[in-house]
Amino acid sequence: MNLKVTSGHNLWWEPKDPNQSALWQSTVTLDQDFFEEIIDRPVPVDMRALKAIKQSPLALDIYTWLTYRMSYLSHQTEIQWEALQMQFGANYANNPQGLRDFKREFIKHLKKIHVVYPAADVSEGSYGLMLKPSKPHVKRLK
Repeated sequence: MNLKVTSGHNLWWEPKDPNQSALWQSTVTLDQDFFEEIIDRPVPVDMRALKAIKQSPLALDIYTWLTYRMSYLSHQTEIQWEALQMQFGANYANNPQGLRDFKREFIKHLKKIHVVYPAADVSEGSYGLMLKPSKPHVKRLK
């Protein structure tokens, strides 16, 4: 599914001064379809896991993505490293060395995620990351 996330935004901050006081209130307006999607099909995450990996934006992204994928995965799926680099590794060069560097960092962070989400059945495949159906990290409420 391809959803537009926002229908508008008004952001006011200085990236070089993260502790600044807000001069104006920033806003992000969610697109209605995206809002309905997250309300209708929420994927809860374990806040303890987020706290444990909070030092790494890449680890946070991988954990959130993996939690989402495992919530609906019904059969073994291999995702190519190139596709993962496009999604998570925009700061790596788009060449063979960049892909190797990205893969090394991804796997390093994936090991940290396995500590907080050991039930996630993931491994290296022939050409990417192999995902096997696993228990969601947070049990669904009935």
